[in-house]
Amino acid sequence: MGFVHLYRLLKSLLLVEEVRGNSRFFLIGIIPFTACIPFIFGYHVFVPNNPKSPPPSFFSTLREKGLRPTKQRNCVFRVINEKQDHPTADDIFVRVRRRLPTISFATVYNCLETLVGCGLVKQVNIDREPARYCSNLNPHAHFKCIKTGKIFDLPLDDLVLSKIASIVPRGFNADHFDLSFSGTTTALN
Repeated sequence: MGFVHLYRLLKSLLLVEEVRGNSRFFLIGIIPFTACIPFIFGYHVFVPNNPKSPPPSFFSTLREKGLRPTKQRNCVFRVINEKQDHPTADDIFVRVRRRLPTISFATVYNCLETLVGCGLVKQVNIDREPARYCSNLNPHAHFKCIKTGKIFDLPLDDLVLSKIASIVPRGFNADHFDLSFSGTTTALN
């Protein structure tokens, strides 16, 4: 088969990707050269997303900062994103250690500092407790239940954000803010 024929064959391949939840479906077919209307013979292929692979922004963000996406950074990042419960460094260390048994606390802490410094996760400080880490990079506040210790994200819409910005003293711009609430739920007995 000559190069021209191979090129035409590859060009005729149709691949449509559709994401449904945590899965990807591909429709694969061939468009005949002589037909005005494409004839698609194909099938759906179920390809689950790989939970061990972080999103492309993880790699590109680290590389833009001149840093390598090491397996330790990758693992720490995945652990924070898998269970979005605002873990402490100790919690993250325990979870990462299950996957990388030889990792040290210092390495986990250095990875956390790198991920926060690159803007891939947020460091959350509530009261005088140990720092926690949050994978939600959208504008939000936090609510901590003082009975259970659980922390919940509270989304902030544009109206709330503009009201917050309006209380900044004249002549200043806020680059960052932390807003947290604490209390209990009436659902607990």
